[in-house]
Amino acid sequence: MSGAGVIPVDIFSSLAKNKIYGEATVEASYVVRDIKVLGNDLVQAMKNVASTTPSYRMQEFLQGAITIVSS
Repeated sequence: MSGAGVIPVDIFSSLAKNKIYGEATVEASYVVRDIKVLGNDLVQAMKNVASTTPSYRMQEFLQGAITIVSS
């Protein structure tokens, strides 16, 4: 992601603002909240949301994103 000049936090912020994505919007807003309000880093914020989301697909997406961001 950084190779493309895209900041991952900005992706989640954009996703959180677009209601068209349904519940993914809510989950993305939790990632942004964890970073901006609670002071977590991106990886910890994604881990927090992945562990609490009821969506298996969102959990899989976040776990994949954690792997990519961490490498």
